[in-house]
Amino acid sequence: MKELKYLENPKFIGVKVHPDYHGYHVSSPYAWDFLHQVAEQTDLMLFHVSCMPGTGFADAEDIARFGSEHPDTNIIMAHMAGIFQNGVYPYFPNFQGLEKVSKYTSSCNNIYIDTAHQLMYVYPGVMEKMIELVGVDHIVFGTDCPLQGGMQMKFAIEIIENLEIPAEDKEKIFSYNAQKLIKKIKSLVSR
Repeated sequence: MKELKYLENPKFIGVKVHPDYHGYHVSSPYAWDFLHQVAEQTDLMLFHVSCMPGTGFADAEDIARFGSEHPDTNIIMAHMAGIFQNGVYPYFPNFQGLEKVSKYTSSCNNIYIDTAHQLMYVYPGVMEKMIELVGVDHIVFGTDCPLQGGMQMKFAIEIIENLEIPAEDKEKIFSYNAQKLIKKIKSLVSR
């Protein structure tokens, strides 16, 4: 596959995978094989995870399973691993994806979940539930700015700052976990 040639450049440090926009299911045989080839050649993959009912091209559990098969590739699962507003009970977010991912984060140190999701500040308790399910060592701060505007970042920061968790855990979410990834990336780029 000619696209894999790009990964030969030592300054190419990661890949964003967005199946919902590109129109393929992440676990289809062709995509699965291609993504495995990408993971063998890069140390960082950011996956858009389906977070709207009916857009099930990037299932959280499929991506977590993929990450477990590539322990040397860091996997970031965007949008809180795809939590979404429950269509039947619209006042409650659906944590099914995070619950499935938690089976993998307990044994895989390379799987991270980012906080880029508006449900984080729409519903009380979303961050607490995320921490309970996957643990602070697997959460990286992320936003969809500028897509959703600067207020989204402000609200996201306030939610995390107001969590009743130790300051060290907040630091892990805000910066330490991402710094671990960045240090690894910097060492790759400086080769």
